[in-house]
Amino acid sequence: MVRYRSSTVTVANEESTAKAFASIPGPTRLPVIGNLHLFSRFGPYSFDKLYDAYADLHKQYGPVVRLDLGIKMLLLFSPEDIKKLFYLGERYPNRPMFEALRHYRLKRSDAYSCGGLVSENGEQWGRLRKAVNFIMVPQFSQSYFTAQAGVAEDFVSRIHKIADSGREVKDFIEELYRYTEEAIGLICFGKRLGLMSTSGPQQEFSGQLSRAADDTMQALADSLLSFPWWKIFPTPTYKRLVRSQEFFRRFAEKCVQEAENKLQEPGQDSGNELKFLQRLFEDKMLKRSDIILLMTEIFSSGIDATGNAIGFTLYNLSKKPEVQEKLYQDIQKHSMSGLSTDSISKMIYLKACIQESHRLTPASGGIARILQSTAVLSGFQVPENVLCIGLQPIISLQEQHFSDPLDFKPERWLNANQTQYTINSHPYCVLPFSHGIRRCVGQRFAEQEIRLCLIKIIQNFRVEYEGPDIGSRMRLSLVPDKPLNLKFIKR
Repeated sequence: MVRYRSSTVTVANEESTAKAFASIPGPTRLPVIGNLHLFSRFGPYSFDKLYDAYADLHKQYGPVVRLDLGIKMLLLFSPEDIKKLFYLGERYPNRPMFEALRHYRLKRSDAYSCGGLVSENGEQWGRLRKAVNFIMVPQFSQSYFTAQAGVAEDFVSRIHKIADSGREVKDFIEELYRYTEEAIGLICFGKRLGLMSTSGPQQEFSGQLSRAADDTMQALADSLLSFPWWKIFPTPTYKRLVRSQEFFRRFAEKCVQEAENKLQEPGQDSGNELKFLQRLFEDKMLKRSDIILLMTEIFSSGIDATGNAIGFTLYNLSKKPEVQEKLYQDIQKHSMSGLSTDSISKMIYLKACIQESHRLTPASGGIARILQSTAVLSGFQVPENVLCIGLQPIISLQEQHFSDPLDFKPERWLNANQTQYTINSHPYCVLPFSHGIRRCVGQRFAEQEIRLCLIKIIQNFRVEYEGPDIGSRMRLSLVPDKPLNLKFIKR
């Protein structure tokens, strides 16, 4: 295994020997448009295969690449540089904002107090983040364990119905989005959404909810990766974003009212599915509009990446039947006395399989930070306001960090005796939930949803895939670039 040794170069030495920002290698920049021509209709790259482009630029120019796509950018292919981004001493680290979403919300100041967690930086972001930091405490997500395990059970029942007789389920990723919507919706809205049902009156609403969630993700991706025509006139993408956000706002308002009414009933306390909302209600610094905003943001953020992470893991397991069988045996061994947070914590091979899938087929696109002061990265002096992107999806496939990097080997995350989970590579090579003060606020719930879903599926089915190799393409997160058509063979 490749072992990590931290750098011993001091900051003072780095600053004294740092080279000029202008000397950083990168593709030729044209007047006015910079490097946008590379991603134009006639250029060599496309935005949906953005990370293929980044990998190609890395091969051409090395561990750090200067790029201009309307903003000065630095592509970082060294985990040591990524580590530095988290130790710059910034109180409120800046990230690229979803400007179209922020634009819409600020126009609707009657309904929204600000742009939200994903569309704000600085003090406004800090105010909202502080209000929901309590969900990062492990005990809080664990308090929803039984309820979310019920969602996973219902999901398996749904698979039994739609994959009867072992027939192939077309584009299973859409089913996974249903699962993640139901699992995170339980927390955010304080009730089951009915997305696991295969018939009945709830189907119409579940379809609307799924479409609104998908429209939000697609519109955010399209507005982020294309020219901002929406600043001039309301484009179809912008209209789609507005429609989906209005749907979520109305639904969240309804749920807030229902939750308030329920919590006023005798005998109601924080030991039920309204615990998240109750904590928000108790925060006197939050307005009603803040609560609605946080509900919808955490819900939307908890769908795509979590569903894709499960999908990629199932795909990797289907390609390695021996690994899948070993995982099944490990799950059965530790769940003999029932499934609990304690029994899951002992399933180290499950944790290794998930982490290996994060490494080989990540759903997260990496780390993005806008510098608020100068920094030295890869020996270059980088000025403030430069967008630095740490590209773990490419770093995690480098032989200098992982032996046989294209192989799915969960054992690389275990010690020699395979009795403990361990990290032998640079700790900043694989960061599926980011790191530091701006790491994913829903990380604990996402991890719980991923583990519960995989446990329940592997306990009930042997998963198979027959088809071309699946890679990834860029949406808001990295998604499978081909339909995830899986077979579920009952055990």
